[in-house]
Amino acid sequence: MKKKNTDAVRSPLVLIADDDATIRELTKDVLESSGFSVAQAVDGSEALDVFAELQPDLVLCDVMMPEIDGYEVCTALRAMPSGEDVPVVMLTGLEDTESIEKAYAAGATEFIAKPVNWLLLPRRVEYILRANRTLKELKSSEERYALAAKAANDGLWDWNLETNTIHLSPRWKAMLGLAEDDIGDDPEEWLQRIHSADVDRVRKQITAHLNGDIPSLECEYRIRHKDEKYLWMESRALAVRDANGRAYRMTGSQTDVSSRKRMEMQLRFNALHDVLTGLPNRSLFLDRLKHCIERAHRQRGFQFAVVFLDLDRFKVINDSLGHLLGDRLLAEVSKRVKGTLRSEDTLARLGGDEFTILFENVQEFTDITRSIERIQERLSEPIKLDDHEVVVTSSMGIAVSTTGYKKPEDMLRDADLAMYQAKLGGRARYEMFDSEMYLKVRNVLETDAELRAALERDEFRVHYQPILEVRTGQTAGFEALLRWQHPRQGLLRPDKFLQVAQDTRLIVPIGNWVLREACGQMSEWHQEFPGSEWFVSVNVSTLEMLQPDMVDTIDSILKE
Repeated sequence: MKKKNTDAVRSPLVLIADDDATIRELTKDVLESSGFSVAQAVDGSEALDVFAELQPDLVLCDVMMPEIDGYEVCTALRAMPSGEDVPVVMLTGLEDTESIEKAYAAGATEFIAKPVNWLLLPRRVEYILRANRTLKELKSSEERYALAAKAANDGLWDWNLETNTIHLSPRWKAMLGLAEDDIGDDPEEWLQRIHSADVDRVRKQITAHLNGDIPSLECEYRIRHKDEKYLWMESRALAVRDANGRAYRMTGSQTDVSSRKRMEMQLRFNALHDVLTGLPNRSLFLDRLKHCIERAHRQRGFQFAVVFLDLDRFKVINDSLGHLLGDRLLAEVSKRVKGTLRSEDTLARLGGDEFTILFENVQEFTDITRSIERIQERLSEPIKLDDHEVVVTSSMGIAVSTTGYKKPEDMLRDADLAMYQAKLGGRARYEMFDSEMYLKVRNVLETDAELRAALERDEFRVHYQPILEVRTGQTAGFEALLRWQHPRQGLLRPDKFLQVAQDTRLIVPIGNWVLREACGQMSEWHQEFPGSEWFVSVNVSTLEMLQPDMVDTIDSILKE
């Protein structure tokens, strides 16, 4: 029986190295559900051993690990013969430029910031693997090209420097679609066909070689074909010199490298642009923002602004319509927003439904608010997606250059905070960043984090206020009152935290906890005081009432 070739059908193997077991298991579940195979390592040392044994296609490596950190693992992998070209993606909660530069210096291919966006992780892994395969194919094709070029009949040229005439071979002319008599023997007829952006550089390199400043002529340039399009050519040449070292002749070859150039340009484009929308990505956006900050320091009066745009309730739309229609929605949103902007403005997609806009040469900041209103108006128009018609809104935050930013990351952060404040204010609106907002949003974020921890640590308490029957003076029931036994601030009333819980939607799990706690207490009292007909009242927020499973939740708690 013929042996089955399993290599051709095996799924890509991803090695996840992280000392956090939860992260490892979540990563494993997400990737395996998307068709990847996953191996695990609990630390850097084990990661190197597993890599040597299994030869994975990609490594996801946590930066902060005991004994051997992610940087050392990456450096060690790159030193292995089989680890030179394998993509290494760093998982890090560190977002400072120094940590990112350190990761790239160690040989990292890419980095993913924690907390990980689990929905996008399989796509990021797939894109990185695809880009790596493209690079390998490019390298392989370049090696094949080098071998073929030795046997190929490239275009040849021979320049007589004493008579200033040049002989161009028939193959040289044919590469440009030229017949034998379409070009003469004057070297200027060759040089004048070179693209205006390249010709001065080519002339300087020829002169440098003839003067003996460089050992040979090796240059790439665009040259005009007979049909007026430009091709990328590579010329290599050596001068022939007399006994005194004076060049009297130069002979060279011309090779068409247009395909390689197109691939290089595509790879460079992909490295700086979002695959789905074709918009600049975070790296390119931050680079352009950095140039604006530097220009503002040099040029008095130069103003600019950053807008952070986030679609409202996109997750609901994406989950209900599916990711394919969700991607089409994002592409249409980017098209509409871009259509409202000036040519000098930059629209970027950071990931998910997050977009940023860089407005340059701002005369009045009221121009920005008018632009935002145009964007909101354009987005409010229905979007047709197959049989579905969707209307989206967005929340936006604005950060302006007059604040005096020195780092692009800081300006982007403040625009993000302003956007977050716009969402807290009701969505479908925009906010301008100010220092008070920073303190307010930071307090909301801190309270949100503490509330989540309070749920896990069982810090909430329910107090019961008797409800009396006025006619008889007897206890008819109780009202459940929520309190928070804060570890530092003591017992807190709802007015200290309930609004944050409402804004961050934590009110839903907190409300379910109160319902369960109150019903449990009432069950105990009914057993302790047989014959009592007490009831319990629990306050429920509008957001809880809007949950589609609200009735089922209450029914389940009552049965419990």
